[in-house]
Amino acid sequence: MSRKSRNGFESIHSRAKLAVSMKPYYLRVAEGVYLGLRRNDQKASAWCVRVRKGKTDWIRRLGDVEDIDRPANGESVLTYPQAETLARAFTNAKPGEPVYSGGPPTLHMALEWYADHLRINLGDLANVNRLRPHLPARLTSTPVELLTTSDLDRWQRDLLEAGMARATINRMRNCLRACLTLASRKDKRLAAHRGVWQDFPKLPDDTATPRDILPDHLVSPIIGECYRRSERLGLFVEVFAQCGTRPSQNARIVVGDLNVSGLRLLVPKSGKGNVSKRTTRRQEKVPAPITPSLAARLAKEAEGRAPHERLLRRENGRPWVQHYRDDFQAVLASFGLTEFEMVNKRKKYRYTLYNLRHTYAVRTLKSGTPTAVVCSQMDTSEGVLRKHYAAYLAHHADEIARLGLADFKTPTIPDEKVIALPARRGRS
Repeated sequence: MSRKSRNGFESIHSRAKLAVSMKPYYLRVAEGVYLGLRRNDQKASAWCVRVRKGKTDWIRRLGDVEDIDRPANGESVLTYPQAETLARAFTNAKPGEPVYSGGPPTLHMALEWYADHLRINLGDLANVNRLRPHLPARLTSTPVELLTTSDLDRWQRDLLEAGMARATINRMRNCLRACLTLASRKDKRLAAHRGVWQDFPKLPDDTATPRDILPDHLVSPIIGECYRRSERLGLFVEVFAQCGTRPSQNARIVVGDLNVSGLRLLVPKSGKGNVSKRTTRRQEKVPAPITPSLAARLAKEAEGRAPHERLLRRENGRPWVQHYRDDFQAVLASFGLTEFEMVNKRKKYRYTLYNLRHTYAVRTLKSGTPTAVVCSQMDTSEGVLRKHYAAYLAHHADEIARLGLADFKTPTIPDEKVIALPARRGRS
């Protein structure tokens, strides 16, 4: 690969001095990125960009070269500064800046594709929104073809050193892999590079530590305090505690899901998992048993409302989303449950509404409820259930195993029926 100095590319006259050649002259403009000039005789000379990094080696045409009889227009005919800027855009583009449409997609473009895909398929946009703030410009401006395992490892290590939880990093890793896989489907040039993100290792997860469980004698006063502060806050929290669901599921329960005579609620499933299955899952509902007292309070709340209206609402009539957090933390504070630690300049409380979900899981498992039933009620998998809650059953394993223990009584022979055997011959 022949290389030229910057002076040979800058002006029309200096470019005219270059010999006509089928092979481009190259000028290094960034690490692994070269601006090329193909000097033609009968037709216009052309700018191109060549990227060489690891096993990656490709060339893309950028446009015609400015000449005396061919003025630059910034699109099809380019000056040297314009061509150099365009070449640098393959590695140094800032997020949001347009990149040459004929070039390989950057990670920023892949994120835009991923967001559009989620939006069209009714996916969870939080998957891409939680990822964007934690991707540095050096990654988002890099073409997907140039991403290496080292780049991803460094990103993962920086997040870990910043104090982010391993489980959170692994969630973002899954979102990034989904984003890049979608990009490889849209641009077939990326198919050969799937191994870079498919082999991206998952961090060892230390979230299998026991969850903080609130004892039942404390849960009842907490729910009572919620009712004292707001009837609708109390309903929201009590449904959460009795059904073991997620807040997002509770917020989607409608009036028609309440069966007062059957003492049950039809709880919609969450939209977690594959985007293609999200819509179907959100339409499915699981019956959850409730107590007569809760059924009566919910029936009173649902009076005069249409079956399609949200059952659990805030005081202003709007559905619950994340608005319960401050109210419930204030309730916990009244019981002295205010422990927290600072993570990424935010307070991470030890006790939250989710502790009631953990309490529900442990209570039902200790009562002997089959794990398949518990998984169905909580809308989770058995693997996750064993991972998070098996520690609470370890000291109950003896009692649980003893329930299936059979007492096999061996027959005994009365002493008076024991007959002495004769001694062997030749022995006294």
